[in-house]
Amino acid sequence: MKRSWYPAIILSVVIGLLTLFLGLQYRWLSEVGEAERERMHKRAEGDATRLADDFNREMRAAYFNFQTAAETWKKSDWSEFNERYDFWKEHTSHPDLIRDIYFFSKQPDSKPLKYDAARHVFAPTDSNEALDSLRAKFTDESQFRPVYADSLAMVLPIFDDERHQEEIIIRRSSGDGPPAVKLPERVGWVVVFLDDAVIKGGILPELSAKYFPEGDYKVAVVDAAGQSVLATAGLSTPDATVPLFNMSPDNLMYFAGHPAMRKRSGNREDVVINQRVESHTFSRTETKTGELKTDDGGTFTFQLKEPGPKGIARVSTMTASTAGGSPEPWTLQVQHTAGSIDAFVDREENKSFMIGLGIYLLLVGSITAVVSSAMKSRWFAQRQIDFVSSVSHEFRTPLAVIYSAGENLADGVAKEDRQVARYGELIKGEGKKLSAMVEQILEFAGANSGAPSTNSMTIQGVAKSSLSTK
Repeated sequence: MKRSWYPAIILSVVIGLLTLFLGLQYRWLSEVGEAERERMHKRAEGDATRLADDFNREMRAAYFNFQTAAETWKKSDWSEFNERYDFWKEHTSHPDLIRDIYFFSKQPDSKPLKYDAARHVFAPTDSNEALDSLRAKFTDESQFRPVYADSLAMVLPIFDDERHQEEIIIRRSSGDGPPAVKLPERVGWVVVFLDDAVIKGGILPELSAKYFPEGDYKVAVVDAAGQSVLATAGLSTPDATVPLFNMSPDNLMYFAGHPAMRKRSGNREDVVINQRVESHTFSRTETKTGELKTDDGGTFTFQLKEPGPKGIARVSTMTASTAGGSPEPWTLQVQHTAGSIDAFVDREENKSFMIGLGIYLLLVGSITAVVSSAMKSRWFAQRQIDFVSSVSHEFRTPLAVIYSAGENLADGVAKEDRQVARYGELIKGEGKKLSAMVEQILEFAGANSGAPSTNSMTIQGVAKSSLSTK
């Protein structure tokens, strides 16, 4: 049998194409996984940043809202502070956030003043060990922080606003160094104590549910030492980290309708007042006695108030927060429940690839089985044809002898008894040969099909029955 190579070639081509598609699928899955990884990282960082912004905005509202003028504390006139407190209480979504408010004078031996919210007054109160320890920290310039997380206290310095700043001139010179800004004298410090239960049991869980509602991420808050604040433990490999209690003000606001700006510019058409919201960050300032030191960068907020005696806008308050001088009190950590975003994407990518690999193996196996079955069927068909051809050839000789002997008997060629008997024996012998071959065929067919074969006696019986009938 001449074997054809076309099925093998076709099978090789099909398997090659399927393998190529599998390789392309792996490449596409890698590209899609990388894009999904980047998207999930950006989303986690964005949601974490928005959560931190909302939290910091709530804290800043309670911080900068009480940045009152020095006259409030010098004259013990609490009207402005009461207005600010009532305004904050009315507009905040967590009015129980502030637990206590104290004012500490710059005089070291003075008693702290505690705010009585019911009476709307500050009254002297006895200090204690916790207050003395906190006071020692924020009065020391090297230890001053806007927020002390161990006490959950926000400290706001109050500056004397009697000094007027008529002009600020910035000269750029290679030898003079960057410009420096001097702070006014301090009058004291306002200390706002926050309620631990409101923050940990209210604000943080609410914001976590708002920005991570599907439960795909675990949210934790740790302090500067790495100790857990919100969850039972810090996250091992967080996908996003954002500082909390970042008290750096976001922007400086200038209003065109402010009296100070109207006084300065008048109605001149060539003066353009900037109404944009901007933030100004200084990378470094000179370090001298009485000057603000921010070696690692800082953001400064200026508040324009009513013009002074000369009609010039003055700097009434100024706060500064170093950008890199000290770590933030708390840090928000976000981690995917799968261990990390990378682990989740890798797992999904491997899962998709294994599904594709399973389909590939199934297709290759099916195609191989079909081709193999077709080739086997073709081989069996050829064997059957060869068998029939061989059997036909074997049948021709006895049939030809029987046909010739019968023809001679029928034509009367053999008339003598001896000739007739010899022809009869010849026909009988060839018939036995045919019967034996038929028996072998029937046994072979029965062996393959499982059916019982027909024996020779049955065949001979059928022959005798046919002769006797005739």
